[in-house]
Amino acid sequence: MPPPLKKRKLALPKPGDGTTITTIRVPSGDIFTVHAHLLDRCSEYFRRALDSKSTEAKTRTFDLSEHATSATLSIFIRWLYHKSTNRGATSEFTRDSSERYEDVVEAWFFGDYIQATEFRNDIIHILNDYTDRSTIPLVWDRVPPGSRLRGFFVASFLHREGPFDGMKEDLGKLPPSMLLEVSRRLVDKMIELHDCRQGFSVKKYLDVPFPFDLEPYLEKVED
Repeated sequence: MPPPLKKRKLALPKPGDGTTITTIRVPSGDIFTVHAHLLDRCSEYFRRALDSKSTEAKTRTFDLSEHATSATLSIFIRWLYHKSTNRGATSEFTRDSSERYEDVVEAWFFGDYIQATEFRNDIIHILNDYTDRSTIPLVWDRVPPGSRLRGFFVASFLHREGPFDGMKEDLGKLPPSMLLEVSRRLVDKMIELHDCRQGFSVKKYLDVPFPFDLEPYLEKVED
């Protein structure tokens, strides 16, 4: 995998601005074709690879396995052409009804692998729209410790439907590692409220909405 470089602001050209086609194969055997100049502009991985002297660059054929499935490639390519044909428009990239929640999560990791920052940010917005307390445990074990998504899922879990509304039942369904992180976040919040509020009580804490800010889970796309 080419080493990461400084991320650039995404300014995708139109599909018709180039004619070179790149082929991407995934472990299932499915093959995807996409305009090379679009990959070059949205992904540092592909930009470095296409500019190299490797066999893949010469043949314009890439065999990907890391988080590369038919579902994740379909989501990524749909996003790529949506962005390139809606430049300057207010149209947002949204989840297709046929796409599973688990595959959208996996698409974020694929975007991480190919170093496509704006794609990851758009996936975070989609996850924010479709995440609830029932979906998070389904994907938690796919998220490695230290991943930006772990913090996002913990904060989302605590924020949904108020701080404790229905949480007791939901806590019992959490994977052990997630239960530990949720518990730590709850304790930190209680300590914070205790330090800044007089007359603190658990009853008052139950009425305090758990804050949620999406910005910490989005990545800056630099020049």
